[in-house]
Amino acid sequence: MVLRSQYVEPMLFGYMFCIFLSMPVDQQLLYRKLCLKRFNTSYCDLLQNSLNTTFLDDQNLIQKQTASWGVYLDIARSSMAIFVTIFYGAWSDQVGRKTIMILPIIGDLINVTVYLLSSIFMSLDVAYLLIGLLFSACFGNVACFLSSVFSYLSDTTTKSERTKRVVILESMIYLGAVVSNLSGQQLLSHAGFTPVYILIAAVYICQIVYWWFLKESYEPVESNESKFKLLFNKERLIESWYVIRRCLTPIKLYLFLACFVILIVLFTIINSVSVLYLLHQPLNFKSHEIGYFFAELNGVKFIGALCLNYVIQRFLQWEDHSLIIICSLFYFGYSMVMAATRTHLHVYLAVLCGLGLGVGTSSCRAGLSKLVSPSEQGKLFAVTASLEVLATLVASPCSKLIYKATVDVSASFIFYVMAGCTALPFFCAVTMKWMRSTRTYVDLLEDNPVVHTPSIIEE
Repeated sequence: MVLRSQYVEPMLFGYMFCIFLSMPVDQQLLYRKLCLKRFNTSYCDLLQNSLNTTFLDDQNLIQKQTASWGVYLDIARSSMAIFVTIFYGAWSDQVGRKTIMILPIIGDLINVTVYLLSSIFMSLDVAYLLIGLLFSACFGNVACFLSSVFSYLSDTTTKSERTKRVVILESMIYLGAVVSNLSGQQLLSHAGFTPVYILIAAVYICQIVYWWFLKESYEPVESNESKFKLLFNKERLIESWYVIRRCLTPIKLYLFLACFVILIVLFTIINSVSVLYLLHQPLNFKSHEIGYFFAELNGVKFIGALCLNYVIQRFLQWEDHSLIIICSLFYFGYSMVMAATRTHLHVYLAVLCGLGLGVGTSSCRAGLSKLVSPSEQGKLFAVTASLEVLATLVASPCSKLIYKATVDVSASFIFYVMAGCTALPFFCAVTMKWMRSTRTYVDLLEDNPVVHTPSIIEE
């Protein structure tokens, strides 16, 4: 008899380990390839390490080129994923979560293979990187994977424990980031790009093995149609929109979505421009130092997410929107302190302001999941995941373009933009706290019976 696991946390940990390991490495590979295309190896090393302002113009030139190419790669990575995630998420309500969960892993395994070849043959044009990213987008990448794992968790938890479990699950994102940043950047610093991409590919393969032993969260709906006909059905889009439209508390729903989108935008800006900011004078971070920065940042998020959730929800019994208020204030503090950093010590101290950054999006997801019935969790999380991709698609290129336009004046300008963006989730959460809406979609369950019942838990 084959042993079956019902814990999806290791899947998210492994996947985010690969994602957070690849993000800064991908940017550094792009930076290096663009520099080598214009200058020789010795001069590129000098640009990265020297504090001499004589080289500042050439450094800014390469940074601007990297930011421009980063925009193209972001569009390739995210544009198609917005649409396929909605189909995949609604499809999971019919065929189960496991089928959807494996697709992004396969797509990203193809993508990392392209990056691996590009790191071996450094003379290859950076345009070839678009091939792997397009494959990743067709398979749904990060948005599709997050939609599947959070839908799986919603299937297997009761409402009373869901916020706690969602925070624990989302903390796997930060834990995976900590481990990847500590190990990957050291590996990059001592062995180069190729071993890093081999490590990422190996972890994806391990995930496929674990996926085989994962138990399905519910019995799929029986249908006379084939699984692929169920996927390519225009009704999937209509059903996903209908879940949002017919909620009984539309104002609260839209406020939660607004908070979620802006918090994703803030999260994206940090990951999009931090590497360039740390490589710029006067900081001139090296690869392993960038790893320490992201490891500390995500470690602080991980600890903050668990501790704040435990203290605030268990002892103070605050609601989800109160956690969003706390997260917004911490984002404001982090942005302002990062904008003022001038030394390595200042950067590492600024990260301590990120203690509450990890509780915002998980609280939004938990709050949203309580507004719809269990049979429609897949559609809801497909919509939120697509909004997440859309927010990333807009925020990442825009933040790079803002950084490109302002780097000659001040590399810190983007952090002041971040600080201004924190006002929206703060006031949306305050509005929800003031409204204290109590009626949810669950009130309709007597008139709208649940289509399926989770198979793992018994309430």
